[in-house]
Amino acid sequence: MRRMSAAVPSLPLPPLQGYVFAVLMCILAWVLSLATDVWVGPPLPALPFVMATVLSAGAGGMNPGLLATAAGVVVAFAGIHERIGQGAILLQRGLMTLFFYALIGVMISALCALLHRYRREALRQARFCEEAHDAIFAWQLEGPVLYWNRGANELYGFDTLAARSTLTHPLLGAQHRAVFEDVKATLLRTGQWSGELMHRTSDGLEVRVESRMRLIEEGAERTVVEADRDVTERARTLEALREADRRKDEFLATLAHEIRNPLAPIRNELEIMRVARGSADVIEHSRAVMERQLVHLVHLVDDLMDVGRITRGKLDLRREKLSLAETLQAALETSRPLIEEAHHEFILNLPQKPVYVLGDLTRLAQIFSNLLNNAAKYTPPGGRITLTATAVDGAAVIEVRDNGVGITAEALPDVFEMFTQINRDRGLAAGLGIGLALVHILTELHGGSVIAESAGLGAGSVFTVRLPVLQAAELEEARAPAPEAPAAVVRRRVLVADDNLDAAESLAMLLTMMGHEVRAAHDGAQAVDQAEQFRPDLILMDVGMPRVDGLQAASQIRSMAWGASPVIVALTGWGQEADRQRSKEAGCDVHLVKPLDFDRLTELLTQLAEAPARA
Repeated sequence: MRRMSAAVPSLPLPPLQGYVFAVLMCILAWVLSLATDVWVGPPLPALPFVMATVLSAGAGGMNPGLLATAAGVVVAFAGIHERIGQGAILLQRGLMTLFFYALIGVMISALCALLHRYRREALRQARFCEEAHDAIFAWQLEGPVLYWNRGANELYGFDTLAARSTLTHPLLGAQHRAVFEDVKATLLRTGQWSGELMHRTSDGLEVRVESRMRLIEEGAERTVVEADRDVTERARTLEALREADRRKDEFLATLAHEIRNPLAPIRNELEIMRVARGSADVIEHSRAVMERQLVHLVHLVDDLMDVGRITRGKLDLRREKLSLAETLQAALETSRPLIEEAHHEFILNLPQKPVYVLGDLTRLAQIFSNLLNNAAKYTPPGGRITLTATAVDGAAVIEVRDNGVGITAEALPDVFEMFTQINRDRGLAAGLGIGLALVHILTELHGGSVIAESAGLGAGSVFTVRLPVLQAAELEEARAPAPEAPAAVVRRRVLVADDNLDAAESLAMLLTMMGHEVRAAHDGAQAVDQAEQFRPDLILMDVGMPRVDGLQAASQIRSMAWGASPVIVALTGWGQEADRQRSKEAGCDVHLVKPLDFDRLTELLTQLAEAPARA
């Protein structure tokens, strides 16, 4: 292994240079042979051409060596020819000398060619080791480093000189000596080892490598050849994937828990209404409970949908001039039931002068209601929550403070990460882990920022949102037009198509109570037949129905002579961009995601009122 650190042997001369070198050597040998002037006697006078053959073959390979041999044979034969008359014994000796000289020349040329081939292979391997991206080095089992390539230099930070002078053992840190002893025992037992190790760099940092080692024993000297590949980033990626998988499992378990929570009181209240037998007070109480729980369910689904929209970059903001105080009041209306249910003391501090921001009312209210809900959830019953808004240096500063369970210093940097559930290990309701992530994303979309602070467990927490405020000139530009008075609702024909009987009948009943003429269908084929007979103005079409699905039914209706008139609304639980595109291609005018937003339904009916009623 010591030879690996030596200079790499040079390749033979190029062919033309090899031949030129051989000719020069032959001329030199000829001059030397003339000086001796003896060719037929002892073999020693042929030594100049033997040396010429050795040098030519060594420098240029087999062909230049054979050229020098041939030149020597020609010159020697010429000498022999001149001395034919000096006696048979001298002639015989000269011919034998000539034969052995030619044989030696061929053997020398062949041997040099073989050596050149080995030298080329050694050079190729040496270049491969030196230019490899992996760290390749050799070290004595009980001694210093013998070889150190460029990849080892780049990975570990030691140059060749430093590695040989300072490294007398592998790069395992002191805390990994037990690992080194296991590796050493395996090498001595099997002669090889492979696996992952933590090596240290020249600056003391640790790097994870995939290592392969082989032990070479030459007498008493035991040398280990090691090849390392940096897998630190891969290890981090795998760890991140494992963490993401763990968070996914926790998220799904929490989602199931969060969905069952509102379903339980809804089911209880339905049973209460059945047992109460028409008591107005009981029915009103049950209705209020179910409405609150339904709002909670819809909020969960909306958060999940928002995550999908943000991931796809499809979340649009409807920006308008907004009063900060009115925005906070809207958020408080959403969160007040949760605050009151836990009997928290709530303190609201609003700025004395009006403060205006440019933003989406729904999304801004979502930011602050999420923060208030978070404070209410993680504050023990009877706690205190404070919402304070001020204007500082051209920014609206909104602070939500509570005296709840608090956040550890280790968890603070991750509170705004998606699916992070910081209180799960403390037995508290952890939520879906997307509320604060949405707060962070929506705040940044509004050009603002949000930070979380806490002195630790039991010390409460503070979330501070900063939003840019509208200046005087911007207020004038952002002045919103006065809303138009809603048009009167005109009686319309509406077809409800849904294979869920309860969903279809309840929606049909509601539309009937609103004064519209309604029919219901429970599969796609029935929807087409009903539409042809009924000729509706509006069709609420569930997409996933048996026999003929809603999109096929919509396409068939559009193909009829009268089919261009009705407004067809695709009503489905699927809300991806691809789903909306398929609805559009099938002829649907609107794509709505379940559960149906009744404000949106009212808006559609109002828009229909602008068209003349069908006779």
